[in-house]
Amino acid sequence: MTYLSFQQKEKTKTVLETIVDEGEKCYLIHCNQGRDRTAYIALLIQSLAGATPDQMRNDEAKAFANLYNIDPSSEEFKVIAKLTYDRNMYIIAHPDKISGIAFIDWNSIDVSSVDTKQAAIDYCTGYLGMTAERVDTLIDIITA
Repeated sequence: MTYLSFQQKEKTKTVLETIVDEGEKCYLIHCNQGRDRTAYIALLIQSLAGATPDQMRNDEAKAFANLYNIDPSSEEFKVIAKLTYDRNMYIIAHPDKISGIAFIDWNSIDVSSVDTKQAAIDYCTGYLGMTAERVDTLIDIITA
């Protein structure tokens, strides 16, 4: 499997389970650059919290813009926003595609009709193996 061992499945689950176990409403999730794994977890949490695709797309692209000094009003920013969000949301909505991630035709994916919150719930319960009750508790914590 490629793509950061798909965002380090067990570590992703551990982050989400820690939020449930601790019950705190405020967390700082970070890394050296704030993209890749960090952005993926942030996108998953935002999806569970009900953020809009436009909000998530913009937030995910900001990490790249900050890292590479890209003007947020530029065409480059718009392209990065679409690519990073679309690819990550596609995987959240289609975890069955992870084993063949190197063979996905990224130019043909479309996430415009994805119910992002439901996709994130299904990802957590299906791919990550969290119980529905734990996911509900996570949603309650992050939306309180």
